[in-house]
Amino acid sequence: MVRVAALAGLRVHRASSAQQVAAAIREQLLRGEVAPGTRLRDQALAAALEVSRNTVREAMQILASDGLVRLNFHHGTTVAELDLEELADAYRVRRLLELAGVRAAAGASNGWLDEVWLACSQMADAAERGDMHDVLIADLRFHEALVAPLESPRLSRFYRNVQTELRLTRAWYGERLAPSVFYRRHAEIAEALRAQDYTHAEALAATLIDEGEARLRDQLCGKDGKSGRSAQEVGSIAMSQGSAV
Repeated sequence: MVRVAALAGLRVHRASSAQQVAAAIREQLLRGEVAPGTRLRDQALAAALEVSRNTVREAMQILASDGLVRLNFHHGTTVAELDLEELADAYRVRRLLELAGVRAAAGASNGWLDEVWLACSQMADAAERGDMHDVLIADLRFHEALVAPLESPRLSRFYRNVQTELRLTRAWYGERLAPSVFYRRHAEIAEALRAQDYTHAEALAATLIDEGEARLRDQLCGKDGKSGRSAQEVGSIAMSQGSAV
């Protein structure tokens, strides 16, 4: 469930209230704190945040554009979840863009390799701390940097949205490598890119993507997500707090 108590501490400014509400809920979703399919009720969120229901609805539109929630006329707003067909499609996009980026790397001149190594450095620091949340933030930056050699802001924005959808699914179902192993696999790609061995870098990136898809597909097939509250439990707890989310 969206933790209403946590959101209640957030005070927003009129100029960017919808963005702030969206950012607060996005953080909970990407940390895996809300079960896929959970209904998000605008009235309860508006009361908790002391904003209008229109502001909450605008925030839901922002989250929907990121692929994090789904808007349905009959069922309201629910936390999004990729099915197996959508998962395969998202990973197909990852392969197309990331591997094309690696192939274009030799002729790119936008500082993409510096971004790759910055992300690797951040990932190494987070792995040493055992902080998987920061490891995954660095992972996102790393893979965005692989797409950067295509030198297309539109493709980069599109790729970021696809990665956001995958992050949401992984947050609930994803079984991950240990932080140190996770870092090492990415460092191997970075080393190959620095050595200008683009064929090897592409092969390493493709393997990393394939293995990640297989792990997540197995989790989705078994629906073996982490223990969380059902929609019914969300309603019961929210009612005991005087509202529902």
